[in-house]
Amino acid sequence: MYELALSGKIILLRVDFNVPLDGCQQIVDARRIEQTLPTIRYLLKQGAGVLLVSHLGRPTSRADQHLSLKPVFEYLRTRFEQSIQWLPNWPKIPHMMQPGSLAIAENIRYHDGEISNDQSLAKRMSHGIDVYVFDAFACAHRQHASTAGILAYVDEVAIGLLVQKEAHQLDFLLSDESKPMVLIMSGAKVATKLPLLEQLLPKVSVAAVGGVLANTLLQHAGFEVGQSKVEPLDHNTAKQLLSCSHLLLPVDVVVQRGDSIETVDVKSVQPHDCIYDLGPKSVTQISQYLSGVRTIFWNGPLGYFEQQPFGQASINLAKRILESQTHTVIGGGDTMAAIDAVGEDSPNVFCSTGGGASLTYLTGSGCHILESIHEKQDGGFV
Repeated sequence: MYELALSGKIILLRVDFNVPLDGCQQIVDARRIEQTLPTIRYLLKQGAGVLLVSHLGRPTSRADQHLSLKPVFEYLRTRFEQSIQWLPNWPKIPHMMQPGSLAIAENIRYHDGEISNDQSLAKRMSHGIDVYVFDAFACAHRQHASTAGILAYVDEVAIGLLVQKEAHQLDFLLSDESKPMVLIMSGAKVATKLPLLEQLLPKVSVAAVGGVLANTLLQHAGFEVGQSKVEPLDHNTAKQLLSCSHLLLPVDVVVQRGDSIETVDVKSVQPHDCIYDLGPKSVTQISQYLSGVRTIFWNGPLGYFEQQPFGQASINLAKRILESQTHTVIGGGDTMAAIDAVGEDSPNVFCSTGGGASLTYLTGSGCHILESIHEKQDGGFV
């Protein structure tokens, strides 16, 4: 992006402003907006006009006004001294941008052809656009009109500063420079986590598991998991994972037992129990490996984080990670929330905005947008 001549150009900047809103339409966490501001400010400083395009949630129609980007527009007005234009009907009604101006369009998913990658919609988006810049890492694996389709209709394309930073951090995780590494893999979706666990397990010093992934592996290891949520897992795959000497299974868990919440040894789980979190001994077991390594990669909360008190293990682990001062890459919104709950900032912690895109990037299974931009640039970041 630094090599492009941007003065006087009109840029469509695809961003990811898919931020959580409360019942009063107030932004709960503006991290994704804040992390994109350096790209916006750089483009404006170069004398370019910038049109911001994003989605928010999964609206079924424009009637879903609780998913309007208007709150994001209002937030951006507090972050820039210059005026920002609100474009509720773009690209249906074209807007002629001027160099140096800044505008944001309404939720692009209000348009039927966005998710289906409708080419007529993609072509309409390109009208009046000189350069397409992609800075929505969480959408790097989505073949939508505003991410993939538009690339065919704009001559100059580039990667934004946030996506470059994301790619740099994830490339580091895959390199030998990140070793020795502690991997903490958890969350509710075993199918999405399993490929990365299998890929990284031979490369890390220690791999700890939590959440539904831990429940599933505990069950395959012969432990009672009661009524806990588990997911299907091939027996041979489970056997191979469990044979790894540096895979850490939980040693104690927090269960719902009737009307009470109890912390029990994994050997003491009863048939009617439901596991919702890891216990303090499991957190201590993981924590003893956090110092003395070069990197920690944590993806997914250890328990049912959204429902208290089942987020306590994640918060306690976040405290230990911050105390270790080890370079840490965090993936997943609830995992970032655990770090935030500690109330301390650390230059050693990088919170990825990618979610599923981070897992896709690390497994090499299809961040198609980045690949397409590379091809159009004849390789390499601009």
